[in-house]
Amino acid sequence: MAMQIECLQPLDQHLNKADVILGRMGVDPDFSHSLPNAIMMSAPRQEFWLFVIQLLLDRASQDARPEFKTGPEIIKKAFDVYTDARSNAEFRRRMAPLLRMLKIDASQLRPTDIMVAHPRLFYPVDWTDAIHQIYIRRRIVRDGRCFTGEEKQALFPGSSLVTYWTHNWEAEQWDE
Repeated sequence: MAMQIECLQPLDQHLNKADVILGRMGVDPDFSHSLPNAIMMSAPRQEFWLFVIQLLLDRASQDARPEFKTGPEIIKKAFDVYTDARSNAEFRRRMAPLLRMLKIDASQLRPTDIMVAHPRLFYPVDWTDAIHQIYIRRRIVRDGRCFTGEEKQALFPGSSLVTYWTHNWEAEQWDE
């Protein structure tokens, strides 16, 4: 089974709410994977993404797991630093090498307005929730099929998208 993300309703309703829209997974905003990189919406040329690129460059030579270097952990770190220190000298110092490399004048950048969507909107399945593991993810992998329209309405009311988190490599773990 290869499908990971399913659109449940048009995403137009989210356009123009912010420059960048990220989704929250779960209820713990401090969890290092709480801002997954599976679904992200953005207007073009946002300062926030330049900062993400700078963090990617900073971490490129580190010996670390991929999600630390390029996945949800980088998005979470970028969000935390960017929203806490947008006008901070530390943020500007960290951005300076990338801006020089890209020949961008820092005075041309404007702060990115970032919205973090409620978990229900983009990530109604939480991989850290044992009930979601048992009743949603395992069932999809075991049965090899997605839910019917009726099941999706009952399971994910008000959701725009659902990410099933059924990585193919996990199927072996759930074979009974």
